[in-house]
Amino acid sequence: MRDEIKKAFGENLLKQRRQASETLEGVATKGNMTLRYVQDVEAGNKLPSILTLIKLCDALNITPDKLLLPVLNHYKKLKKTRK
Repeated sequence: MRDEIKKAFGENLLKQRRQASETLEGVATKGNMTLRYVQDVEAGNKLPSILTLIKLCDALNITPDKLLLPVLNHYKKLKKTRK
């Protein structure tokens, strides 16, 4: 399930970044992260820490709920289907 959550978070990050009309490079620079790290998160290879989540939100000028609520909803659906 962890891999599915990482993928859902990455897809939502990509969606939010595009809605903000921001580039990967812009998010990395504004969030003081490497470009590779942001790429890995969007690809679903990594999950950010709480501090990094805050940096991503700050870079995109959004609140954490924009990144987390869709992932929470995805998790709940996964949980129901596995019962």
